[in-house]
Amino acid sequence: MVGGDGGAIYVSASSPRIVDCLFESNSATGLGGAIATEGVSAPEIAGCVFKWNAAGGFGGAIHSDYQGSIAVRDSVFFQNDASEGGAISVGNGGDATIEDSLFVENEGQGGGGIGVWGTSSVSVSGSEFVSNTSAWGGGGLRCSENGTCEIIDSVFTANACTDRGGAVQVGSNTFSNANAAITSCVLAGNTAIVGGAGLEVRATTTGADVTNCTFYGNTTPGDSAAIDNNEDAMLIVANCIAWDNAGTGDQITQTTETAMTYTDLQDSWAVGADGNIDADPAFEVPADGSGSWTSVAFDDALMQTVLIDGTSTWSPGALAGMFVKPEADDARIYRIASNMEGAISVWGDLVTSMGLVGDEEYQLLDLSLGPDSPCIDAANGSAAPEADILGNPRMDDSDVDDSGGGSPTYADMGAYERQP
Repeated sequence: MVGGDGGAIYVSASSPRIVDCLFESNSATGLGGAIATEGVSAPEIAGCVFKWNAAGGFGGAIHSDYQGSIAVRDSVFFQNDASEGGAISVGNGGDATIEDSLFVENEGQGGGGIGVWGTSSVSVSGSEFVSNTSAWGGGGLRCSENGTCEIIDSVFTANACTDRGGAVQVGSNTFSNANAAITSCVLAGNTAIVGGAGLEVRATTTGADVTNCTFYGNTTPGDSAAIDNNEDAMLIVANCIAWDNAGTGDQITQTTETAMTYTDLQDSWAVGADGNIDADPAFEVPADGSGSWTSVAFDDALMQTVLIDGTSTWSPGALAGMFVKPEADDARIYRIASNMEGAISVWGDLVTSMGLVGDEEYQLLDLSLGPDSPCIDAANGSAAPEADILGNPRMDDSDVDDSGGGSPTYADMGAYERQP
């Protein structure tokens, strides 16, 4: 279907429930390739798939603004496209709550997966952003202008930006007043050309609180591969791990407006102060963690790539939630959706995006803490959420002396709490 705003559905001053629907190949010349809302509207969207939708303006799949409110849960957004918010755009005082959803290979000039602008607010939890791309900022999510974003228990992998903020960008220019709280998230294998492959925070009037997050393997030829504090934004980093991120300068930008505590930062500029350390986090090491693919295939119906190593002996389901570098020499990292004895499935079309043919060397990764990790019981418990990214409670490892602060004194650094 094709429309001016809302290629399939236009919502005005109403609150429909849209459940278990497929929106495929819809387009709008204006806003919301599949769905557009305005006014005091509050649609609920659950269990839906948005695939190949496009908008000439904002929101390749969904656009909401003018004080509208949308709730999205258990939905998948695949290869949608728009100028701002490749999958979802929220602007002009709108707000959105997004839970347990997937954003895969969406594209927007700003905010490849989600774009937030104006005086809007967005809450994202339990969601995954995979291989989304943008030109201006925020390959996965962009919180710009006066937007407010809360991101909890979510994973950002293989997202890319040709500017700054490969996974997430907070603030878009010198005049931004955007603010974000990012808690218990993993940002791994994202890329950016200019800087901040994991996260960029821009402008002195912009702020971000980053707590119990793991930044791993993000790469940029520019500045600060994990977190780029650009133009002295107000940045607070607590209980995080930033390791093996590749770029120029520090992995997390050191400025007078960057406050970092109880964080394991490789080549740290703050080691020894405020609970900060510089020590290999000693992640778990997967068994049979490397090899070569014997074949690769993309399943269009499932929107997943199946990676096969006919020599492997993995236990079915054992690798789900771990990570894989499908090509060892490529920076991109993907979270494993599922596995069988000789096959791994990940979200997205890696045959097209990476050019995989089935003979590449791969590496498996586990970003949870191993038994000898210095990050165990080393965080500030007062700053840590009660549970980790998987919903596990804080646990006191009896084999480790508590070196953290606050209460409890045994919270772990990073997104994953070790369960003894």
